[in-house]
Amino acid sequence: MNSVNAHKNSNVQKILKLLEYVVCPNCHGKLRYDRNEHKLICENCRLAFPIVDGIPVLLLDKAQKLED
Repeated sequence: MNSVNAHKNSNVQKILKLLEYVVCPNCHGKLRYDRNEHKLICENCRLAFPIVDGIPVLLLDKAQKLED
């Protein structure tokens, strides 16, 4: 595994661990990690929260509304 993939894998592991403690700022429901989009998703609110430099941005004004 090259250093770029190792770094990405390390970030994914940190995000997955973080999901044990972090909830949606709107409904306080569970979030899931979307590996393809690199975002945290709240299925209840249909919101996607970006992850910037390995840090989830859990601000409602930065969230994207998901299509139905």
